[in-house]
Amino acid sequence: MESEIKEELKKWIVAFTNNIVLFSLTFFIAFLTFNIAIILTSKMLGIEVNLSNYTVQAGAIGANVSHVFMIFLSGPIALICLGIFFYTFFTRFKKKKGIWKILFLWGYLNAFNMLLGNFVIGLLTDSGFGEIAWRLHFSDFSKIFSIFLSLILIVVIGNANAKYFYTTTFSRSFIESRKKRLTFLLLCIIVPFLIGISIFSLINFSSENSFYQRTAFLSMGLMLLPALRNNITFSNVRIIKEHIAPTIVWGWAIILVILAILYRTILGLGFSI
Repeated sequence: MESEIKEELKKWIVAFTNNIVLFSLTFFIAFLTFNIAIILTSKMLGIEVNLSNYTVQAGAIGANVSHVFMIFLSGPIALICLGIFFYTFFTRFKKKKGIWKILFLWGYLNAFNMLLGNFVIGLLTDSGFGEIAWRLHFSDFSKIFSIFLSLILIVVIGNANAKYFYTTTFSRSFIESRKKRLTFLLLCIIVPFLIGISIFSLINFSSENSFYQRTAFLSMGLMLLPALRNNITFSNVRIIKEHIAPTIVWGWAIILVILAILYRTILGLGFSI
């Protein structure tokens, strides 16, 4: 009996730790993808972008509407490509064994969440993609409708993928009762998400665009809320049992640490991402 309790506790610890690592890593990848795309495009066009609020100074040399459009469209396009990449691989791995499906699940959720979250805050502040709307004189109705549609899409994506968090457990014991399902979601999804955004905030400390990142955190919380409805029946969740007990993804944790060190080094050299 004691060995069974220890084995059960080990499964919970593995699920908890892996979700922290993989959420943090994929959020960081989405963040870098978005910012690097904007930086490269702006450098190519010779236009300086204020990365603290994603704006181009009015009257800047060469900052016509088409160039501003190219700059602030590059980030969303990069996130769309990243999201499609992660989603394509998730569809291949979601019915198979292994940790990869958790990586790809968090990956495409983070990519599409950051895309929609940045779209919302950009329209609210006339920055980023919202600066394109401002320069093209979008009506207030168009902005409000676009914001509303983006928030709806965030909830729809979260609702459509809620059940897949259960498939990452590799154990029926996590979902055999409503209480255990809620416990799993809170301890192995919501808490890792909260810890993950804290980790990213530490990595991104004192750098640019923190306002955009706080919005991405809030929209991810909105995306995860539908999972707490917990109306999924036991029989509707397909768990693939592992022949080898899942372990903590130390390799991905090392990659996260390396990326964080490189990022802080770049910031320390005076570059902005």
